[in-house]
Amino acid sequence: AVLFWCHALLEAGSLKHSTRYFSRMGRPQCDAALGSKQLCDLRQPMLAETEEPDVEPLMQGHPEAIPKRPRVSAPHGSWQYKLECTLEKKFQLSERGTDVATEVRAGLVTWVTMAYISVVNPMILSEARADPVLGPMSFRGVLIATCLTAAFGSFCAGWFANLPFGLAAGMGLNSYFTYGICSALGVSWRVALTACFMQGVLFVVVSAFGWCSRIQHFAPQSLKFAITVGIGLLQAFIGFQLMGVIQASPETLVTLGDIQRADVCLSLMGMLLIVILMMADIKGSMLVGIAAVTVIAWSTGIVDAPTEAVAWQGSVDELVSPPSHGLGSLWMQFDFEGYFGNPQVIVASLSLLLVTIFDTAGVQFGIGLRAGLLDENEALPGSTAAFLASSVSTTLGACCGTSPVIIHNETCAGIAEGGRTGLTAIVIAALFLVSPFLAPVIEAIPKCATAPPLVIVGLYMMSPVTGIDWNKWDEAFPSFVTVLLIPLTFSIANGVSAGLLAFIVLRVVRKYVEPPKQQETMLV
Repeated sequence: AVLFWCHALLEAGSLKHSTRYFSRMGRPQCDAALGSKQLCDLRQPMLAETEEPDVEPLMQGHPEAIPKRPRVSAPHGSWQYKLECTLEKKFQLSERGTDVATEVRAGLVTWVTMAYISVVNPMILSEARADPVLGPMSFRGVLIATCLTAAFGSFCAGWFANLPFGLAAGMGLNSYFTYGICSALGVSWRVALTACFMQGVLFVVVSAFGWCSRIQHFAPQSLKFAITVGIGLLQAFIGFQLMGVIQASPETLVTLGDIQRADVCLSLMGMLLIVILMMADIKGSMLVGIAAVTVIAWSTGIVDAPTEAVAWQGSVDELVSPPSHGLGSLWMQFDFEGYFGNPQVIVASLSLLLVTIFDTAGVQFGIGLRAGLLDENEALPGSTAAFLASSVSTTLGACCGTSPVIIHNETCAGIAEGGRTGLTAIVIAALFLVSPFLAPVIEAIPKCATAPPLVIVGLYMMSPVTGIDWNKWDEAFPSFVTVLLIPLTFSIANGVSAGLLAFIVLRVVRKYVEPPKQQETMLV
């Protein structure tokens, strides 16, 4: 045994390579050379003398029982090596078939596709009904609040749940904040923020008790697959809209856009470039496509290039400004008297809660399924922690001055790029922390660059449709309703709730009818 290991170490130069040398040997040769227990007893003290991460006993009878080694590329003993080993131990990179470079790239792609929210969200919220005393919401203050809550939520999802989720203020929920609460009910943004705060507190309670996770377990398998497919169709629909390929029509609701426009042609070429790069198995295909389209759009004048790369002074001034400006004007600006004195606002906060729960549950399962993160019970490990990340971020966001925080669909872009662990979410969080200073560049990234990846993500999420049992009416119809309503109503919550309702009704009715043959009728 000693001679064997000395030979392996001399040949490979490291303990890591000696493992590879051993694994290349066949089982008969290994068993003939030395007993498995002898090897294990010998190797344990050797491992204790190295700086490699702690692992379980490496041999349990045969060489094939050696666990996966961390894919550490840095030189042995260097600070990079220690950092990669620490990340491996924390995020279980090798166990999920990924590495540090892939996770960083996936986080960057997700952030690029999500970054628009840091500009669009303050645009929408700043139009909310002004407060009689404080006036309208500060644009830059909401921008900073949006980025801070996105960074906090993404970090919590990555660190505590070890999931590659990007969290930020939800599109649709911000519109409901401005138009559904402030404009429709005639209340100021302070009352609307109070409604978001109360919704966040209730969301924390139901998440902590695990009630949100039970929704995922209650839904049938076919409906879970349908949620994934529906989210994919919604992503593709949004992508085509942003590209200009699809536009509104008063006669047919939607129709083909002007594909002769320069930005539409450029976005189509960008989408084709990403597909070709993915066919060639080029890493970072989406990132390359986004960068290429952005540079071409800036250089040809399709969109204006940024005049400055970093808005450092302005962002710092807004962050540390007095209470009458910037983020200080939004911090803890609640109006509980106006909230409890208006029953309609209370109902609106409960509506926000239901929408957020169904939306988060649907996105969680859909992304987890496509990323291959579900366990043997078809449950997503860390789902409760992810719900808590969203709920606590929503509560914090209300304190800072922004609308509810959810898991963004754009996370799918990072999944398609290879993101599988919480390290992807940590990268997203770090990038959102610096986003207030990069506002000029973020605003200048054209839609024709960020929209094509959304269409590719839609294709990426189509495969679970084959898992739906189309031969059973009580499963096929709810799945069909879910797939159809998610993109057509522009709401994941609507599709999930309609599918669950249809499933419950059909299951109850099935007890009083007896259609064994009819139930087996082929639909497709």
